[in-house]
Order: sequence, then structure tokens, then C-alpha cells
Amino acid sequence: RDSAGRFRAVDPSNAQDVATKTYVDLHNIENIDYWSVTPANDTITLRLYAQYAFDINNVTAITSSGTIDYTITIDDVNVLGLVSIGVSSVEATTTATSALSVAAGATVKIVLASNSSGADLALSMKITRT
Repeated sequence: RDSAGRFRAVDPSNAQDVATKTYVDLHNIENIDYWSVTPANDTITLRLYAQYAFDINNVTAITSSGTIDYTITIDDVNVLGLVSIGVSSVEATTTATSALSVAAGATVKIVLASNSSGADLALSMKITRT
């Protein structure tokens, strides 16, 4: 940890003084989780009014059976890379590629579609405060 209490990542193959290494602030990484026993084609608000700015990094999702698609939106604009992503009984992580920054006050939603007997949908969105 540095003097501010942040953890730091150190590359052991680099012979430079460790004090010059890049710091990783693990306190800025969080998850927004969603779970539904019987998911339906619907739009669900995950964050009505973001209290702070953050970036959406990726989404990990799985069902116990069947399939369903999801799209993540910020103020009703699609997060690129997270559009019409199919979810099945095989856990998969998909990375946001663009339009992923959430401003304070913004609304984040998940749009569920193309449900084909999807059950027990579990979704975890990794975010980083900015």
C-alpha cells in the first residue's frame, strides 16, 4: 500500500525501484448485480440516478437453462459491446467497448429480449468509479 492506503501492482520482472510502479486503487472497482428466477422480455432499471460517475467495464452472465439476450443502456443509449448479448447456461463475460461512461445523475438499464425458456438469469456488471 502507498501512503494513501492504495494497493500497488508490482511487475517482479522489472528491476526498477518498486516505488515508481503503477498504483491500482481497488476501492474504485464495484459490481452491480441483477438476478431473476423467471426473466422476461422487459427493461429493468439497474441504477436510477448514479450518485457518482463510473465506467462499465464488462458484464458476466449465466442462466440455469434456456437463453435470453441483454443490452445495457445509459440514458437509453446502447453501451457498445453490450448489445444483444446472448446468455445461456455457460457463464460468459463480455467487455464494453465504447459509450461506456456513466455520468453522475445518469440512468443505467438492462433490456432483456428474445427469451427462450430462460431461467435463473444472473448478471454481474463490473464498474470502475471515475
